[in-house]
Amino acid sequence: MRIYAISDLHLASSLDKTMDMFGQKWQGHWNKIKENWQSRVCEDDVVLISGDISWAMHLRDALEDLNDIASLPGKKIFIRGNHDYWWSSITKIRESIDKSMIPLQNDAVKIGNYVFLGCSQLSDVIVKDRTTVLSLGSNGSSSLFANCPLDSVYIGGAICYNASSSNGYSPFYRNTSLRTVVITNR
Repeated sequence: MRIYAISDLHLASSLDKTMDMFGQKWQGHWNKIKENWQSRVCEDDVVLISGDISWAMHLRDALEDLNDIASLPGKKIFIRGNHDYWWSSITKIRESIDKSMIPLQNDAVKIGNYVFLGCSQLSDVIVKDRTTVLSLGSNGSSSLFANCPLDSVYIGGAICYNASSSNGYSPFYRNTSLRTVVITNR
């Protein structure tokens, strides 16, 4: 099983709002993403979709976009983004989508040896696995936990941090609520 991540798809199957309004390089962006997805992702892989999935305003209008994603290989785990106005009820979403799609909202799902959390108010992180190296980075433009109201982090194992792939940001850079970070291999 491989794990992939993508965000900000901003699909608009039911609307006349395409991403190419942002420039020529965005023309046909969904077809480019689908081609890449189909060439890399297998059925037993996981794809994390971290929000801003559809421009739709209502779930009934977002379903075409969600079904298009569901038709692609892999298990799709997704959370609500700030532009997902169609997301009003997690129950209705779960009732309406394909079983390969797993929406998370203040809950978690375990697939294989991995647990995926979908939450916005995470305050404490405790990792005690001493056998796996935890890889920390950034979300590309800021620190990984920049907008997360963390109070404390305990990592009881080895970590890996690649500053070049994280644009030089520490995973905790600009986190104003964080009071305690403990990293130990004991």
